[in-house]
Amino acid sequence: MLVTSPNASMETETFITVGAALLLLLSLRWIVYQRFPLLVLPRTSFSALFKSAIDIPPEVLSRQIIDTSKKGPVVRIGTNEVVITDNSLVRSLYASFSKWPEWYESPEDKLFYGQLSLFGMTHPKEHSARRRILSNVFSKSLRNSPHVKNVTREILLGRMIREAEIPSGSSVVRNVRPVHEAFDMDFLTAFAFTPTFSTNFLNDSDEFNQFCSWVRELRGGSPDAGKSAKCNLENWCLEMCRAYRAASLLPTHQTISHCTAEALYSAGLQEREVAAEILDHLITAKKNLAVVHTYSVYMLSIYTDVQERIREELRSLSLDTLSIDGLDSLPFFNAVVSEIMRTHTEVKALTPRQVPDAGYLIPQHITGQSTFLPAGTVVSSTREALHSNADIFPQPLCFWPERWMGSSESVNHKLAGKIQPQELRNHLWYFGSGTYGCVAREYALYEIKMLLAATYMEFSTIVVDCPKGIVYDERQVLFPPAEVPVRFQKVV
Repeated sequence: MLVTSPNASMETETFITVGAALLLLLSLRWIVYQRFPLLVLPRTSFSALFKSAIDIPPEVLSRQIIDTSKKGPVVRIGTNEVVITDNSLVRSLYASFSKWPEWYESPEDKLFYGQLSLFGMTHPKEHSARRRILSNVFSKSLRNSPHVKNVTREILLGRMIREAEIPSGSSVVRNVRPVHEAFDMDFLTAFAFTPTFSTNFLNDSDEFNQFCSWVRELRGGSPDAGKSAKCNLENWCLEMCRAYRAASLLPTHQTISHCTAEALYSAGLQEREVAAEILDHLITAKKNLAVVHTYSVYMLSIYTDVQERIREELRSLSLDTLSIDGLDSLPFFNAVVSEIMRTHTEVKALTPRQVPDAGYLIPQHITGQSTFLPAGTVVSSTREALHSNADIFPQPLCFWPERWMGSSESVNHKLAGKIQPQELRNHLWYFGSGTYGCVAREYALYEIKMLLAATYMEFSTIVVDCPKGIVYDERQVLFPPAEVPVRFQKVV
């Protein structure tokens, strides 16, 4: 008969206890991760476990995302929020996921005229109907539209370039940001209502300053000042809508393609719906598009070698017959535009989407393990995070347009990446993607390219107070201050 010693019994009991405890811990871990699958993801900070990303200032969150994106392509930024930095995954998710209502919806008293614009629409059917109207307005065919050519001739060439004529051999210093804001409002209102009913901010500084004060009060003033500013902006835009509508009802009126007001009225929208949509475009353009113009001039005024190379290409074109098709044929000019779009990241806001009811399983080859995103998870990305990916864009803080060119000078350069230059454009996400991407992409590119070309066909520019310590062979990405004094000189 075998007799088990007390020590052996104790060892067996200890082994069983430890094994049971380990099994319990593994079971609990499995249950927790099944119940809270986002726990497996790297996070921007410890606070992401219990704090929503909405509460974090955009510039702080943006920096956190950049710093932690090295941990993986999917990073947790809030209790129920993740950010994606893998381009293929972003495009896949944004193609089908809906907007996150809590981010885009505003109280009725905050909406212009109490009406939703395309940006604030979260219901798919409503959004789709409005987007169809605007997609026709902002389609690629606008570049050959007689209306757009007329706007370009009168606003860009007439007001912006010719009326700013500088005598040969002379130079003028201008703070370019307000100039670009005034131009952008004149150009966009002419696009929306025709030049006859557009603003004339480039020639009327008092009117422009009044408009700017309303926008400032709307965004950052006291509640009473914000309410008053909103009322003033609504009345201002409504006057332009009514003036255009009255002219469009005359028997002599002819349909104008690619005219925003024409398209919205023709689709049966009511007056306040038309005004709400157009006013949202104007406020957004002042905040975003005008800043791109300033950033472009700022960078080229510092890196004058890039500026001179652009001007050399532009010499093959004439200002009087300047067209977007002609500009599209210039390889270095388009490389510079692409690099400007990649590096310009002043707008750091998220563009959140919501995981549908069935949830979403992220493929294992992207994250290294199958990661399930439960229904209701908020998925976001930022262009700064995507455009700062060093695997795609080596030394992302270097302003190097040649990375977009397929010539030997780019392929053999020490900053050249693994991806061929012609494929890089698939990784440019300036306008977003999917159903809710920027509907005015073609318009924005048209305005950016045409203004940049017209400026450097006529003038050379240099920043008055050039930043110190610039390395010209590996150009740093620099960001313009609030005021950007630039010296303009007529090109001989």
